[in-house]
Amino acid sequence: MKNIVLFLCVFFWITAPPALFASDGKTNPKDKYKIKTVVIDPGHGGKDPGALGYSTAREKDIVLKVGLKLGQYLKENFPDVKVIYTRENDVFVELHERAKIANEAKADLFISIHCNAATSKAAYGTEIFVLGLHKTEDNLAVAKRENSVILMEDDYTDQYDGFDPNSTEGYILMHLVQRAYLDQSIEFASLVDNQFASRVQRHSRGVHQAGFMVLSRTAMPSVLVELGFISNKNEELFLMSEEGANYMASAIFRAFKDYKSKVEAGIPEEGIVKKNETVKTVEPVKKEETPQIVFKVQFLTSKNKLDQLEGRYRMIDSFEIEPSGMNFYRYLTGNFKDYRDAVMHQQDLKNKGVNDAFVVAYKDGKRIPINEAIGVVKN
Repeated sequence: MKNIVLFLCVFFWITAPPALFASDGKTNPKDKYKIKTVVIDPGHGGKDPGALGYSTAREKDIVLKVGLKLGQYLKENFPDVKVIYTRENDVFVELHERAKIANEAKADLFISIHCNAATSKAAYGTEIFVLGLHKTEDNLAVAKRENSVILMEDDYTDQYDGFDPNSTEGYILMHLVQRAYLDQSIEFASLVDNQFASRVQRHSRGVHQAGFMVLSRTAMPSVLVELGFISNKNEELFLMSEEGANYMASAIFRAFKDYKSKVEAGIPEEGIVKKNETVKTVEPVKKEETPQIVFKVQFLTSKNKLDQLEGRYRMIDSFEIEPSGMNFYRYLTGNFKDYRDAVMHQQDLKNKGVNDAFVVAYKDGKRIPINEAIGVVKN
């Protein structure tokens, strides 16, 4: 267990941008969080064509077209937002480089764009992914396919610490790294999903969690968008068309517009890491008071408020429900002062089949990043 905690701490320290840990002591509670930089990541490229379509489509071509159109919409409508592409033409960019681009830019949002494919030509619909453990074999299959690109990199065993995209064991710890940004990632993913379904009239396969390497190394809210199945004849034709590319790009743009408006209005404020500012809560704790740090285990995020748990969650006797902005609810269990006790409880839930359980932290009743809570307890 100590090795797992140490691995996560080291991995988070290496991959997170320096601003996450920087503190100049000048935080102002009246300052509003602004989305200043967005990184658009058209998947694959160059020697990596990505998924191949029903007839002639190549994933790398479709996602580049949609990505460039999305960037153009953002530049035209939000001139104050800096737009950065991981690629603007048909070149191969390694996965770790894509994340590095976003981290070095201190981006506020990372959007990776892809197309799906399946052996069944009947499969169709959009899917939006955030980082986490896959709940189904289908989600695992998508993650394995997208992650397999690292095998084209010359030094992938060194760059990814021996990670094998075809081994399920390699995905166990991955989803914990980006935990501080999960809520914001889910919120943006849900807005994209809603735009695809309501405005573009695409069949929605929902928002899911899975172990995507490119998302695991970004230190900001991040999503991976699957535009549709190019292995399906009708979806291939739609996504290859100029009209289809325009519709999909504009749908993601509208989702960004809504997300930016809600975040900058202060919904939600908790969990947002403000660039070039301290991660600590803006309300100072009086010197004579000792901050109350509590660790809990979150095991479910749902659009629905469930008064009674079912299925694999039924064995959780005691839990609490916490609203999480934009009609999402968090389900938590446990109340620990020792981080190690919380990790042990998390592992116990995992052993019982609750694979999405993870540790969260609260300071004086307000949710804070886990690394900050550990630092406060240590000091």
